[in-house]
Amino acid sequence: MNAAHFHLLVNHFPVISTLIGFLVLIVGFFLNRSEVKQVAFGIFIFTALATLPAFFSGEAAEEVLEQNPGFEEAYVEAHEEAALWGIISIELLGIIAATAFYFTLKHNPLQKTLTLATFVFALLAIATIARVNNTGGEIRHPEIRSVTTSATQTESSGHDND
Repeated sequence: MNAAHFHLLVNHFPVISTLIGFLVLIVGFFLNRSEVKQVAFGIFIFTALATLPAFFSGEAAEEVLEQNPGFEEAYVEAHEEAALWGIISIELLGIIAATAFYFTLKHNPLQKTLTLATFVFALLAIATIARVNNTGGEIRHPEIRSVTTSATQTESSGHDND
């Protein structure tokens, strides 16, 4: 297994576990059960930890890809920028979820505010990690690249689609 393969294996955890945690948190709200909310907090804490290998394996994966014919640096750069925002949002979500988990265990009055903050940061994390995954997919899958991106590249290369 090379670095690119490892990166591809671990990069799915952040998006999937963030979505699962969010769904569990919604169920916790509807059932008004602190235990269910605590499970969601635990999932978000796991997500924050699982995101680290995905983020830190990216550079080594890029080095592997650079050797391939047709490598396009612009897509990797867009992915790296998105990944930075992705890890920031996921790690903040993990910190807020850990704090909410603790305050829920202690029955602190701030638990409701922290649970709401966790919900808001989960939405933010979902949006940013979706962008990370999309830009990552664009690196090796031209079929998912946006029309605007493809059109810009065609214009800049001097080719016409006529």
